[in-house]
Amino acid sequence: MEKKRGLSLIESIVATAILAIILVSVYAIFQQGYVYMRKTRMATTAYFLAQSKLEESYNQTYVFSGGGLRANNTTQEAFPGNYSGYSWTRTFAMQSGYTDLAVINVTVYWPGRSGQHSISLVALLGNG
Repeated sequence: MEKKRGLSLIESIVATAILAIILVSVYAIFQQGYVYMRKTRMATTAYFLAQSKLEESYNQTYVFSGGGLRANNTTQEAFPGNYSGYSWTRTFAMQSGYTDLAVINVTVYWPGRSGQHSISLVALLGNG
C-alpha cells in the first residue's frame, strides 16, 4: 500500500482557523493603535492652537485701570480652514489681590466620539 502525502481537510481547516485568529489579533492591535494615534493628534493640535491664541494675547495691548482690566473679558470663535472642528474661548480676569496682574485662560474645544473634549492653557499678564 502506498502512503498518500498532503493535508487532510481537517488539517486545512485547523490551520486556517489558527491563521484567522492570529490575523484578527494583529488587526485589533493596529486598530487600537490607530485610535490612540488619532486621539493624540487631535489633542496635540488643540494644544498648539491654544498656544497660538495665548501668544496672540501677549501681542495685544491691554490697559490696567482702577483695579480692572479694560479688554474683552471673553472671546469665543471657531478656527478657520483645516481646523474647522476646533473652537476656542479666551477669558481675561484680574488676579485677586493685585491691580497689575491678570489671568488669561485659553480653552480649545474639539469633537470626539465620546463627546466634546477640551484643553486649557492659563498664563499671567502683568502691567509693566
